[in-house]
Amino acid sequence: MKSLALLALEAIVVGTLLVLVFMFVSRYMAPVPAVFVSGALFHLACEATGVNAWYARNYFSRSSMTP
Repeated sequence: MKSLALLALEAIVVGTLLVLVFMFVSRYMAPVPAVFVSGALFHLACEATGVNAWYARNYFSRSSMTP
């Protein structure tokens, strides 16, 4: 299980990056669609840069799934 400090750091990094994407996207569209587009773009960026694969490798391996 992750430490509380590591979990907080991850949340701060992800939240900050998502806010930056939203601030950029919301300049060009209404708030509700901007939230959706921001989340989608953020997810695609994480996939393209390998962040999703890294996260899955490090936090969802078979050994971490067993109690």
